[in-house]
Amino acid sequence: MAGRTRTYTRSGGRVITAGPTSPWTWEIAELFRVEQSKIHRIEAVLTQSPYGQQSGWSTYDESMSDKARDIR
Repeated sequence: MAGRTRTYTRSGGRVITAGPTSPWTWEIAELFRVEQSKIHRIEAVLTQSPYGQQSGWSTYDESMSDKARDIR
């Protein structure tokens, strides 16, 4: 889960802390090129945004949902 760190000891005795130190929100944009009813290309851009940041295209409830939306 974002925001929790994982601390563990390696076999050589070294203590390691890995993972996110604070929560964040993934912001993603995807483009699909469709030719003759088949997907020919997909491009995606992901960026790490402050936790809970809204897209600007959604209401708060829509942006907190995992339901896919067509924003055309």
